Amino acid sequence: MSDGEILKQLYPKHVDLHNYFRCNSTRNKLINWQTLNQKVLRRLNICLDEGMLLDLATGSNDILEVLLFELMAKQRLESYKYYHNPEPAADGINSDNTATHGEGEQ
Repeated sequence: MSDGEILKQLYPKHVDLHNYFRCNSTRNKLINWQTLNQKVLRRLNICLDEGMLLDLATGSNDILEVLLFELMAKQRLESYKYYHNPEPAADGINSDNTATHGEGEQ
């Protein structure tokens, strides 16, 4: 599984796999990482500099593990927020069956 395919599983709306191509050369891997950085990671507020992208393309400095850890932490935080801060339902009833009030109502 490629790095793009991993990110597609985590963020299906952000990753279009047709933007990336399978490759073996460092140059083409760098192009893939630059594209991923511009199109996906920036949307997730993760910005990588050229040195980090080169490390990813060459497999240096364990940078991939650092990036994957960052993505896992971001995914867990989003899941936590989703399950612990429910949006009020349109009918005025929260998921815990309590009524919601408009501003100023008590």
